[in-house]
Amino acid sequence: EDTDAHKKEVLRKHNLPKGLPVVDIVELLGSVNETISPYSFLEGTSTPLDLALLKGLAKRFQGGEYFEIGTWRGESVVNVASTGIHCTTFNLSDEQLASRNISEKIIKLQGFYSKLNPAIKHIYGDTRTFNFSSLKKKFDLIFIDGDHNFDVLKNDTSKMFELLKNETSIIVWHDYGNMPEDIRWDVLHGILEGTPEPYRKNLYRVSNTLCAIFTREKIKSHFAEFPESPRHEFTIHIAGK
Repeated sequence: EDTDAHKKEVLRKHNLPKGLPVVDIVELLGSVNETISPYSFLEGTSTPLDLALLKGLAKRFQGGEYFEIGTWRGESVVNVASTGIHCTTFNLSDEQLASRNISEKIIKLQGFYSKLNPAIKHIYGDTRTFNFSSLKKKFDLIFIDGDHNFDVLKNDTSKMFELLKNETSIIVWHDYGNMPEDIRWDVLHGILEGTPEPYRKNLYRVSNTLCAIFTREKIKSHFAEFPESPRHEFTIHIAGK
């Protein structure tokens, strides 16, 4: 659990003192023009630009398959489902959460936005023991936002590479950083150790977000130097109801 220990391992084994190379979100998506709804502005929520990234990527695979580990209130999957991609989520069951002393209030909020959406399939279990081949399905876009403990993230990453559909399939990890310009070294370490060695060259951080990405797409990248100068200006419209 020691952040410095994970950083030392990343430097020793992977020689990445600045973390993953950064790809520009606008260049990756071509443009950013998304409406994010629903959005709670509450603790544990992805940033609006994180969700814009997922929606922009999902639009490449309309009619395809999206898989998500770690749904929480369901904001991310509901936003992604609006693009026309078929959505499946995977989470611990209420009973499994309770056995880990997760509060009843938190458990009741699981799937708050998503559980009544008939377009979203919810599956429950533990990623460490679940047989994912039983899904009999491969996925175009996978979002990993479950347990960020190193061992679990390494496990989840490794298993999700086995579920990629083809050469254009993409994996996105959340919480690569606590902020858009820092690095969670335990998360980076888990991603690197769970990614098959030949694919590590295809790992990037996405600018202006908390996300890392695996993509075989050839795209320009750079290593970030804190603090970075803004490359883009974004416009946000907020409406509540």
